[in-house]
Amino acid sequence: MKDSFLEKIKKVLKKSLKGKNSILLGYSGGPDSKALLYLLLELKKEFLFDLHVAHVDHSFRESSSKEAKEIEKEIK
Repeated sequence: MKDSFLEKIKKVLKKSLKGKNSILLGYSGGPDSKALLYLLLELKKEFLFDLHVAHVDHSFRESSSKEAKEIEKEIK
């Protein structure tokens, strides 16, 4: 049976994390990065890492500033 996405993330963390670590998540606010954010928030308790979230507003779209503010509220 194929591993779930959660199990795949756990395998990567077990292989990659040694001691005290930080993870930087590039976050767009879309469904993929949102799913990864919430999984990592849950796994912080098990793997004891600091999670930092980065979002870049390039201001290419009129709505991007509003979206960036919504993302900031969501991750606090």
